[in-house]
Amino acid sequence: MKRIKAITIRRILPVILAAAMFLSLLAGCGDGPERASVESEAPTGAPVEDSRGETTLPVGTRDAEDVMISDEELDDIRSTVEMMEESYHYNAEENVTVGSRDWTIYSSPLGREGLTEAEAKFYDRLEELGQRYIATDALNGIQNSNSEWYLTDRVLYGDLGLVREQALNLVRWFLYNNPQYYFFTGATSSNSYYTTLQIYDFVSKGEDRAKVTNELFEKLDGWIQQVDQQAATTYQKELLVNNLLCLENEYEFGEYDQSLYSAVMLGETVCAGFAKAFCAMMNALDVDTTAGLSRNEEENMGHAWNVVRFDDGNFYCVDVCWNNDDESSTGYSNNYLNVGEADSKNSDYARTYHTYQPAFERYIPVIAAVSYTPTAYDADTKKPAATPAPTPSAQPTPSAPSTVDLDSGSYREGGASGGQGDVMSSYWFNFAVDDAYTCASYGGYKPAAGNQLVVVHILMKNTFSKAINMFHTDFKLRWGDTASSAYAWPLSTRESGELWENEIHIDHLLSDDQLPAKYELEVDGRKDGLLIYEVPAKLPDGTDNRSFSLSFKEAFSSDKQGDTYTIDFTPRGTANLNTGAYQKGGATGYLGDVLNTYWFNFTVDDAYTCASYGGYQPAAGNQLLVVHLLMKNTFSRNVKMFDGDFELIWESMGSEASAWPITATVDDAIPIESLLSSDMLPAEYDLSINQTKEGLLVFEVPAPGTNGADNNTYALFFQEHFADDTVGDDYAILITPSAR
Repeated sequence: MKRIKAITIRRILPVILAAAMFLSLLAGCGDGPERASVESEAPTGAPVEDSRGETTLPVGTRDAEDVMISDEELDDIRSTVEMMEESYHYNAEENVTVGSRDWTIYSSPLGREGLTEAEAKFYDRLEELGQRYIATDALNGIQNSNSEWYLTDRVLYGDLGLVREQALNLVRWFLYNNPQYYFFTGATSSNSYYTTLQIYDFVSKGEDRAKVTNELFEKLDGWIQQVDQQAATTYQKELLVNNLLCLENEYEFGEYDQSLYSAVMLGETVCAGFAKAFCAMMNALDVDTTAGLSRNEEENMGHAWNVVRFDDGNFYCVDVCWNNDDESSTGYSNNYLNVGEADSKNSDYARTYHTYQPAFERYIPVIAAVSYTPTAYDADTKKPAATPAPTPSAQPTPSAPSTVDLDSGSYREGGASGGQGDVMSSYWFNFAVDDAYTCASYGGYKPAAGNQLVVVHILMKNTFSKAINMFHTDFKLRWGDTASSAYAWPLSTRESGELWENEIHIDHLLSDDQLPAKYELEVDGRKDGLLIYEVPAKLPDGTDNRSFSLSFKEAFSSDKQGDTYTIDFTPRGTANLNTGAYQKGGATGYLGDVLNTYWFNFTVDDAYTCASYGGYQPAAGNQLLVVHLLMKNTFSRNVKMFDGDFELIWESMGSEASAWPITATVDDAIPIESLLSSDMLPAEYDLSINQTKEGLLVFEVPAPGTNGADNNTYALFFQEHFADDTVGDDYAILITPSAR
């Protein structure tokens, strides 16, 4: 608790929290002022200036030390623990009773979501260890051979195929997602097969730990109950927990500042304590919350905050430490409450300390692209039955800036068809599609079971002599084979009570980029935006719904029906490289699907053909195929990668044809002296442990109509080759590229 408020704060805390909640909610809801963004209102939690004059905010996680331990000492620890457990049962009447609780309510379910099977087994062993030391006073910490610290029973990891570094990273990740085990310091003593966890000296004795546990959780559960009684929505829970922790704590380094204990019992903590306390309280309040962990290697400093799964299904950053304000009259701010990717990294300093540490990147969810804006739903103090209003969600990485020339072509009666990137010239305007992707939800809107969303980026230019009134029903989406009659209209805001067939109305735009139900295209005016469609994820035959056509049909005021213009495309998919786990047997997928090889996960989220790239001109009759590849190392060591790892395959005149990336020098067939752009993957590179890497592979292939190239379907092929010369499984991503 802040010393300056120590006399009065306990009596008035519920009133302050309730008032603060009400005022803060009103500020972000209805017709009131918009919530201040991180850009317009700088956070005020103990700001200082670094050597460059940039405003900085407090950090303070410390890397825990790991010390090698001998097999003999590990065996002694195991024997001593066995004797303590046996003695505990013989002397039950002398035990200090720990209050009965479900200790897992404070744990984050998100802590397990990114784990491999082996990691999950080790995580379970750590959970079992924590339960043994928190639920009773049976076990004392065991002093190490130098009597410098106290250790727990040993935990085996070597039988799971994990290396020491992986095990130690998992210990740290476990403790941030299970803050109830406050007595573990985070330091360890390990060998190649076992690790032991260090216990704080003041709770190294079981009876002392039991007493502290009772006091700590009686206080913490009181806080949780107080918030639960006042809060009706997830946002209110976040707001109250954030403000309570700020009011109860000063930012201060201390011996126990990496523990939940410091934030609950001492009133002095740093970012680690704030993050663990927020994690414990929010998960106990049924809001999935985990930790965000970062590190600045140059400054040898780390930072911890939180990542929350909100009602809309998106993840947002909450940084209680940076919301804490020891100097202000309120004691807190809400500037870092439910912020998205852009606002969480609104300066070089914030970017450094809100960028996931590579060792934990695949465990931590990706946060939404934009911040959450509180709604009237969030301010409702009754338990609402309605779902929260949609908010923009994290979407796939946008493709490269458009190279579509809307000035190309001119109107010719008869209609036309083309592919992604082609310009259609209708009677009134030119239009093109330069990007399209599928996703499971958008802006908080979730489609019906078995459906998905197709997001289309459309560009238009008025080529008529007057302004044109445009409607969301101007563009129809079809799918399946050419005989299929299935179609959909874009998701639209409500203009009237009348619905068109296959039209879905929503309350308001899902994002500022979405085209509204009605808009004007001025003379010579250009406009671009998103059309969002809800479509089946599968076709009637059970195959994936992957091929679509966007059509526009001219309809004149005289009721005369004009021509139809159609753009065929295959949308890319959202790519989460943390999905899936290696299973022997190989796999085949499409754009956006993640394939799990022995060493790494990979996917392709964009592919297109072009006449040249970076000054490189293909041979006569050829074109270039550009593939955007994403990879994530899931192996226990660095992986050496080569451009020849990926081969492009297609059918040519009834037989299989193939090509390597143009950076390859196989048989000196296509020597490339230097990369054509910094985005291209080089001929040789390292994929470090847990590293995510993306880049372009450029292939030279026959142009349509030459050398038998009469289709537009390719496969990006990877085959496992092991050090003992054995050949493993095959992995292929099927590609239908757009033209640019």
